[in-house]
Amino acid sequence: EYTVDLDYDISEPPPQNLQFCFAAIIKEAFTNTAKHSDASRIRLVLREHPSFYQLLFEDDGSTAPKSYSSGMGLLNMKERIESFHGTINITFERGFKIFITVPRNTASYQPGGKSLRSLSSTTTSLCRHL
Repeated sequence: EYTVDLDYDISEPPPQNLQFCFAAIIKEAFTNTAKHSDASRIRLVLREHPSFYQLLFEDDGSTAPKSYSSGMGLLNMKERIESFHGTINITFERGFKIFITVPRNTASYQPGGKSLRSLSSTTTSLCRHL
């Protein structure tokens, strides 16, 4: 069982394809924590800045992963973010941390999409099952 802290600060939802990307990454991050970490607390941050969106996922686990690049899940995260011309930084410092930024004016965005608030409720639902 985990304690999950959610910091959600997005007023204008990103395009739907970015929402799906973030949802897939968050799901994979929770899965990785459940499988590979001894964490008891998870912090999830979703923020909107004037020129980019930010996603931060971190746990407080003390077990360092063997590798950050060998897992398919982490490689998929990297590829997804790069498709939006974003950056992803995966580290282990007092826990596993994934820090993502995606520019708001990325050419691959498509207009429209559902509110990211549904992502917030989906994330909350995922947290209950861990």
